[in-house]
Amino acid sequence: MKSVNLFSYFAVSLFLISCAKNLQPPSATIPSESSRVYSRSYVVLGKRYFVLASIDNFIERGVASWYGKEFHGRKTSSGTIYDMHKLTAAHKQLPLNTTVEVTNLENGKKITVLVNDRGPFHEDRIIDLSYAAASMLGIVQKGTGQVEVKAIGSNSSIQNNVAQPEDALRGLSTPIYIQLGAFAALSNAQKIAMQAENKGYSVIIQEKQVNGGVLHRVRLGPMDYATHVQLLDSLKKDGFSFAVRMIDQ
Repeated sequence: MKSVNLFSYFAVSLFLISCAKNLQPPSATIPSESSRVYSRSYVVLGKRYFVLASIDNFIERGVASWYGKEFHGRKTSSGTIYDMHKLTAAHKQLPLNTTVEVTNLENGKKITVLVNDRGPFHEDRIIDLSYAAASMLGIVQKGTGQVEVKAIGSNSSIQNNVAQPEDALRGLSTPIYIQLGAFAALSNAQKIAMQAENKGYSVIIQEKQVNGGVLHRVRLGPMDYATHVQLLDSLKKDGFSFAVRMIDQ
């Protein structure tokens, strides 16, 4: 009898634990849509967002923002890793793996990007662009810009419709810089600049106003695409593995 009661006790306990797990509230984080469960809706900060069933004739106008280094290397809602140097974007309603044409309504610049993430979760913004995409549209410095977003394809046409970042950069007229770091303290910027100069590189230190303070950016450039490719490779071989390409001025 004791063994039977003990077995019954464990059986009931396991059942109660299972029920407790099922009663837990859904996660407030953005779910991965690689799962069919979240293919048509998801919840962020207590609000449910519904994914469009069709992208036919989808066009909207509004404010675009961008996200960069703080999210670089993190997983997106599509399951892929966010790369700030690729032409991607985050959207609240469009199905993941939708390709969209984004036009800057203020300067006429136009690019094609892949929606692989969710956001921006601000009522006044319609799309969050990668750093590379925002740079090519000319909205990095300002932070936001008025754009038109037009859906032009889905999963089957991704490879054909999305311009690869390197191809787009080759035809870019905006000067390219290589940045070795950005520092609040001028002395830290000078230290990195001296290390690069000792290796034979010509370096400049630019000041940039950020949130009421000043950042001292250690840079090489401006230069064209071909020069930057060779120089970036040379820098990494000389130990400057943290060197990154910067498109904004």
